[in-house]
Amino acid sequence: MTNAHDFFGTQVPHAWNAQADLIEKMRDLSFTLGIRVDHDEHRLIVHSGIMTADSSSEHTPVLWIALSQSDLDHLAVEIGPSPMLLFGGFVGQNDFVITQKRIDKIEALQGTLALRISDEVDWGFVMHYGSLPIPAEPDTTLLLSASTYRELRESNLSLQKAFLSGEIKLSGSMDLALKTAMALV
Repeated sequence: MTNAHDFFGTQVPHAWNAQADLIEKMRDLSFTLGIRVDHDEHRLIVHSGIMTADSSSEHTPVLWIALSQSDLDHLAVEIGPSPMLLFGGFVGQNDFVITQKRIDKIEALQGTLALRISDEVDWGFVMHYGSLPIPAEPDTTLLLSASTYRELRESNLSLQKAFLSGEIKLSGSMDLALKTAMALV
């Protein structure tokens, strides 16, 4: 079982800060990501491109990522402690870099999007834009197979092609899905 405090408190910031070339590209960025594993909250603070973990609530996240312990276990195996692979894999860009333009687009979003990956055991996470609480039911759900997720993550498949070919199934708000894609692409 993946220890959420160690994963988000140590491993994710370490993986982020070990990428000196990316940090240099993000030197002007300051933002906070909120993570909720079951009922446990974590905050990943990026200031001048450097990531630290903090459990205090004084930093308002631009985005909340919510997942269960079981989903965290799958996430840790699938992508490891890399936030860039999480977001870049979602949009099919393995060279993903967070920019101020992306942060501004994310901050403008409102709603909740669930990403569900079907494998031997289904897993996934929820991205919530806006203030807490995170609603029990998402506005939008995207469902894709584990192989499609891996193809996206490895940049062997574009998000647009996956959606148009039916490899990504959508229920709920098409608007939120499109705005999320536009914010991350």
